[in-house]
Amino acid sequence: GHFTPKESLKLSFFLAPHPDDNLPPLPPNASKLSAAKVLKLVKVLAYVEERLQMNGKGTPLQLVCNDKALPPEMTLATVRAFVWKTGEEMLLHYRRSRAQS
Repeated sequence: GHFTPKESLKLSFFLAPHPDDNLPPLPPNASKLSAAKVLKLVKVLAYVEERLQMNGKGTPLQLVCNDKALPPEMTLATVRAFVWKTGEEMLLHYRRSRAQS
């Protein structure tokens, strides 16, 4: 039979370019995602880079939620619980990484 994971194992979220950056938005059908809660942000970043055709080109990206820069090892569930903190669909912004150099 076809196995459908319970909705509670997934969460949906939106991806948008950070207002401080001039990165292009994702295509309309690519900006709302549903993914496993345990998915690490590094995978989300890879998705954005692929969609923007930036793979390995230029500055790495980082994700921001509520103006907090998020470590790539963090999971979606952690971001939702500790950074987003509301029941609404989560919004993540992507921008060029601002690693302290």
